[in-house]
Amino acid sequence: MRVRVVLVIAAFTIVMAGPNLPTPLFPYYRTALGLSAFGLTALVGVYLVALVAVLLSAVWFARRFSPRALVAGGLVLAAAGDAFLAVPPSVAALAAGRVLHGVAVGVATGAVAVLLREHGTLRNGSLPALCALLGSAAGTAFTAVLAQYLPWPRTLAYVAHAVLALACAAALSAVRALGEPRRADAGRSAGGAVVRPGELARFWSACAAGVAAWVTAGLVVALVPSYAVLLLHATNLVVVASPVVVFLVAACFGSVAAGRRPPRTEFTVAPALMAAGLALTALSGPWRSTAVLVVGALLTGAGQGLAFRGGFAVALTLSAPARHGVAASRYNAGAYLGAAVTALGMGLLVGRIGLDDAFRWAAVLFAAGAVLLAVVARRLFPGPAGGTAPEPAG
Repeated sequence: MRVRVVLVIAAFTIVMAGPNLPTPLFPYYRTALGLSAFGLTALVGVYLVALVAVLLSAVWFARRFSPRALVAGGLVLAAAGDAFLAVPPSVAALAAGRVLHGVAVGVATGAVAVLLREHGTLRNGSLPALCALLGSAAGTAFTAVLAQYLPWPRTLAYVAHAVLALACAAALSAVRALGEPRRADAGRSAGGAVVRPGELARFWSACAAGVAAWVTAGLVVALVPSYAVLLLHATNLVVVASPVVVFLVAACFGSVAAGRRPPRTEFTVAPALMAAGLALTALSGPWRSTAVLVVGALLTGAGQGLAFRGGFAVALTLSAPARHGVAASRYNAGAYLGAAVTALGMGLLVGRIGLDDAFRWAAVLFAAGAVLLAVVARRLFPGPAGGTAPEPAG
């Protein structure tokens, strides 16, 4: 793998780590600021709303800036978000930091897909999905370890991440080979359909898999830390964050498995894993079982990674090569919008009926959606002989 490909992967992983740095500190922020369940999930949701708004503006950004400039800009914006999060906590500072991290991820997402297509191989096309999961896991674990065992527990992780982001931005700007792509696949062209003719229904079914994946992520990130405190009676941040880290690590392994089976199979297995995992997670509270919580996180994460990267690979396969940057942005916009709506909706529901009942209803509704997605996928994607094969897993 060429050095410039590794640099692009590292850059996007760092950008994706930023929004997940506060995750282990959410229980502290809720107590310190007197936030309700909805107030806490609003801090999750404001990042996602900003991210979706930028992703929906992907064409505007792509026409005006090179992919390298967008990724470097995302790193600088991530560092600016860290600066707001590192100051003494207030609702305004936390919201500003989360918004800046959302903009950072949004401007970098499509550009990373383009750069990996241009400077890597076809196998690298869906790597942004894996980078997103790796960055999410790394950001959560990074803060938990530093905040628990080193000085300045609510500042050090943000400062260290900002320094890393700015250093990577400088390195990215110094690599001349990462200039304008040789091909016109940066999403900068004004015309042309994003999806190939006759493939729109299958493209949107792939996007539905991405939505399902980040709906589960929204549930886990917003609610599972509270479950961990309830079940484990822990004050150690590493212990509190461990179920979320387990979920994200399992998602990375699920992502690696993506593309090894036809879409009709992956879009059936992945929702089933997520539905089963969410059901177990919902039961872990009433049963007061840490083991059930961990198994639920493992199953949910494996299904999430398989669905997100598998759907991403299929979406790119079905889109016009000259429009891959825009296709990647649209795919991620739908996925993160699903997570935002879920996080905010669950915050309202928890405030009304309590954590256990809210999680149970979420598991039931998701199971119904999983069955629908599996039925649609098996109808739209025929067997291996006539299906659209995703890119090989890289």
